Amino acid sequence: VPIGSVTNGVHMPTWVASEIAALLSRYVGPDWWDLDPGDGRWHAVNEIPAAELWAVHGELKRRLFVFTNERAETPHELDLNALTIGFGRRFAPYKRATLLLRDRARLSKLLRSSKRPVQFLFAGKSHPADQPGKDIVAGIVGLAREEPRVMFLKDYDIALARNLVQGADIWLNNPRRFLEASGTSGMKAGANGALNVSILDGWWDEAYKPEIGWAIPSGATLDRQDVDDVAEAEGLYRLLEREVVPAPPTPPAPAAPSN
Repeated sequence: VPIGSVTNGVHMPTWVASEIAALLSRYVGPDWWDLDPGDGRWHAVNEIPAAELWAVHGELKRRLFVFTNERAETPHELDLNALTIGFGRRFAPYKRATLLLRDRARLSKLLRSSKRPVQFLFAGKSHPADQPGKDIVAGIVGLAREEPRVMFLKDYDIALARNLVQGADIWLNNPRRFLEASGTSGMKAGANGALNVSILDGWWDEAYKPEIGWAIPSGATLDRQDVDDVAEAEGLYRLLEREVVPAPPTPPAPAAPSN
């Protein structure tokens, strides 16, 4: 019996912001959400004027910031001009929400950069019986209480997830490689114009292209998870410091769905 694989997908009408959907309907076609990934009509995405796309993204970002004021565990004043990096999902240990905390000095330097402001928005839940997952939540909450440019958004639900994937500039995903089945949050963010920064695993291993995001370097073997974590945290910091944060602002582009 032939054995194949199926990558999870997302329901576009549910997760794509109405403003982005309106642009896609106008330039790609009213049935954009039902087109195959290889349909030539997707090339019309490149015809969307940068000014229109930026205007929509700016409105979605403002909407996200209004929403965060209602959900922040420790409210902070967010900067609309700051590079806003989102992270939202189950706080299962293998998804490594606290990978960024491995080098607090480098994180602090990123957050306090005078060249380009950066802020992180974290959201998620752990299973009530998952103590390691609850410890991860506690670690992120502790960081948010210390760092004004880090915010933990409580009561994670579909409404929060929708606002986060629609308004973030960058979407971060750094699971242990070979353990991520799909990672659909990155699909949702990409469809709304965010650029992904992710380990090459799950859907990103199939969809990654340099023009739509970054791949976190990984030499994971799963022989020593602690060694993998140290190496990939270093790779993530180097990527953020040298490429993601210094990158000149460019209009975000809605991504066509991948197989």
